[in-house]
Amino acid sequence: MEFLQKCSSLIKLDLSHNHITRLPDKADFSHLRKLEVLLLHHNKFALVDSLAPLSGCPQLTYLTLHHN
Repeated sequence: MEFLQKCSSLIKLDLSHNHITRLPDKADFSHLRKLEVLLLHHNKFALVDSLAPLSGCPQLTYLTLHHN
């Protein structure tokens, strides 16, 4: 997800329907300080621990995880 490094002003990100099983390291999300909405539904997350990198997004207020 190297493309995210160039999106520091991103507010909404839709990664649904991508067969994602885990997120990249916290460092990859730490520069997304303005991210408020993250859509992760219809992926392949099996453990809540795989979402730990999201702790680097202090403005995150809306997260979808259904159908994982």
